[in-house]
Amino acid sequence: RWNSLNPDGSISSTSMNSLNHYAYGSIVEWMYRDMCGLNPSAGDDDVTGFRHARIAPKPDKSLQWARARYHSAAGCYESGWRIDEAGRLTIEITIPFNAFARVVLPNAQLSQITINDQRLHEGEQIGDDVELTLGAGSYTIVYPFQEKNIPVEMEAPASRST
Repeated sequence: RWNSLNPDGSISSTSMNSLNHYAYGSIVEWMYRDMCGLNPSAGDDDVTGFRHARIAPKPDKSLQWARARYHSAAGCYESGWRIDEAGRLTIEITIPFNAFARVVLPNAQLSQITINDQRLHEGEQIGDDVELTLGAGSYTIVYPFQEKNIPVEMEAPASRST
């Protein structure tokens, strides 16, 4: 709580005295891990200190843009994206020295992607996505973005007898 400390330094109330609440931490984690896609690579026990990352942003036209920066033991990772009015998606990624990342480009066609103003030739089309591995450096990736509408299935509420 912002008002937990009295001017003399004492705690104001013993009824609620935590000064460290998780509260919106799960939202911030979602923004980093999902919206911007910054994650340590799972299952790489031989790669410590976040030297191998998985970057898989999940752009959304209703948000228009997102950007995250993470200072790891390996160095600073950055991932950001924006969707322009013409529907082009620009993803900007920075990978620190002596690190690499497996990058997943959502809803992409390999033939339509440019990376640092050059047509992308290396990469793998996996379903609707393109995956590639990038080493240390800064990258600007651009391609036409087609957002998928994924239906959400919900269970019908149980009927109540009266």
